[in-house]
Amino acid sequence: MTSRAAPADVVSLACQGDNQSVYQLVAGVLADMAERTGPAGRRGGDGRRWACTRLVGDIFKNVGTSAPPLLPLFRSETQLAILGALYVGPNRYWTISALAEHIGQPISTTHREVARLDAAGIVTITAEGRNRAVGPNWQLPWAGALVNLLDQTIGPLALLTEVLAEVAGLHEAWIFGSWAARHQGTPGPPPRDVDVLLVGEGMSRFAVADATGKVADRAGVEVNPYLLSEQEWRQPAAGSFVAGLKAGPLVAIPFRKSAGG
Repeated sequence: MTSRAAPADVVSLACQGDNQSVYQLVAGVLADMAERTGPAGRRGGDGRRWACTRLVGDIFKNVGTSAPPLLPLFRSETQLAILGALYVGPNRYWTISALAEHIGQPISTTHREVARLDAAGIVTITAEGRNRAVGPNWQLPWAGALVNLLDQTIGPLALLTEVLAEVAGLHEAWIFGSWAARHQGTPGPPPRDVDVLLVGEGMSRFAVADATGKVADRAGVEVNPYLLSEQEWRQPAAGSFVAGLKAGPLVAIPFRKSAGG
């Protein structure tokens, strides 16, 4: 039987640049899951393993030239962002134009990546009037494993976008530290936690702890919130902690304020 591997093992190998080992490890794990959970096909167990290996290969091809530093085993940053939006984001179904705007890529680029994922059976496309909606394919035998992997890499950004909308008094939110550095392209070991800066007035520490705790539970990483007032953020003292943050990597969390926020 194929040995099981934790997502952290996969991410660690990827960040070390051992892409061949990553491919073999993930393909083996997902194929093993397909044999145990998927419906029997004409080829039997070997056929399901072959199909899974082929699908994983489509995701991982061209790793050497365009892999995202945060999770280098995927084809490109665009593909990783699309899968994150579909499988771990607050919205699971998107039009091509809305998805392109959400991930910050041209419509043509987004369309090409979606077409590749659709051809591999990793996403679904359904007609909605004149538009077509792109969504996750929950019929994949290894959809759960993919969600788990995405949760522990790009997942925190998508999940924080969702939960922070309910924090009253929050005006801005940023991820900083090692996770932000990897997201912006700085190579290094996989982040072991996520540092979150919350700027606002009158925020409840209990509400913040509840929101970030939900992300930590699902993503499997520690989430460290830091609360600042508007004045502390806008006018940091020279050489202060906040001044250092502003000089380092920052990733904005595009949460939408709730009606009461």
